[in-house]
Amino acid sequence: MDRLFWRASLVLFQSTQNGTDVRNTWGPLAADGFELHEVPGDHFTLFEEPHRHVFLAHLTACLQRAQACPPEARPSRLAWTT
Repeated sequence: MDRLFWRASLVLFQSTQNGTDVRNTWGPLAADGFELHEVPGDHFTLFEEPHRHVFLAHLTACLQRAQACPPEARPSRLAWTT
């Protein structure tokens, strides 16, 4: 069976009230693994007060890290594998 995967690591944000273990779902799709950030709240309230500040702090740190990465080291595409 063909599978689509990302040729780098993924950054995932998950609410603390989500009962699903995303490691088994997303882990196999990222060639270089993934980084999981848990944010207080549920699927909808993690973007609302008072939780949004936690989400934005994690997101800001991830974006700053990505911008500091040299362009030649940045992944640029998805790949199919069998």
